Amino acid sequence: MGDYVIKMNLEVYNKKNPEDNIGVIYDTDMSEEDSESIDAVEKIFVNLNRQVLKEGISEHLENISKKNAKNTRSKKVE
Repeated sequence: MGDYVIKMNLEVYNKKNPEDNIGVIYDTDMSEEDSESIDAVEKIFVNLNRQVLKEGISEHLENISKKNAKNTRSKKVE
């Protein structure tokens, strides 16, 4: 376990439909040695950010797809 923990939080809000909101939280440890190197810190932050963004984008698009599928089914029934 590292001496530091870096935590990133991404939230996407739908103002009109709060149930569509998503939240992604990732964290990672960083050692004392890494914390003293700008290159190591940058690498850790970039990698963590990439994970958060990928998960956030995936969840957001999944919600949109489900919403569109539900709306399409509703229109066919009418």
